Amino acid sequence: MKRMWLVLLLLAFVTSACRKEDAQTQVASCLVGQWVLAGDEAYAWALLPPGAFEAQDLLFKEGIGMLTYTFSDKGDVTLRAQWAGKFDVKFEQEVLALYLEVDGQGGAKFTEEGDLITVSNLQPSLITHIANFADIEMVNTLKLEDFAPLFTTGYRLARFTCDEKNLRLQILNRPQYEQPITFVRFVPQQ
Repeated sequence: MKRMWLVLLLLAFVTSACRKEDAQTQVASCLVGQWVLAGDEAYAWALLPPGAFEAQDLLFKEGIGMLTYTFSDKGDVTLRAQWAGKFDVKFEQEVLALYLEVDGQGGAKFTEEGDLITVSNLQPSLITHIANFADIEMVNTLKLEDFAPLFTTGYRLARFTCDEKNLRLQILNRPQYEQPITFVRFVPQQ
């Protein structure tokens, strides 16, 4: 009889622990998956180094290509990109082109607490970021932590909101940058 009570008590404990784990997983379930950039302009603004240009001197022109963030249920986040963005920049009496390019992939670990994501443990990446201003190469780096929103040194904290179709990332504590970056869930074509 004592064994029966012990088994029932153990079963109740395991069931209770599973329910708590399921509840925690459900909170993060909207974040897990592959997300395709939908807000080219916000992403392009986030690539600019703080203080590099005055906001009133920039006009976003276009974003082309594809860029994805993938969040796994194991705490991995991966950036894959073949993407470029273009601004027109008022410079003295001229309007000059600023071209930004991101190509390749990189990753890190992430943790989630409530509606906040923190990125850490960046992995070696196979990604390049190039910035050309007035046909002069200003940046050419292979380091994810030098440029990518959510991966950039000093700005690895974001507030997120998501549902089954949409994700918004608001990079926190980044000077001169307030726009959330928007994504849509990747749905494979059948």
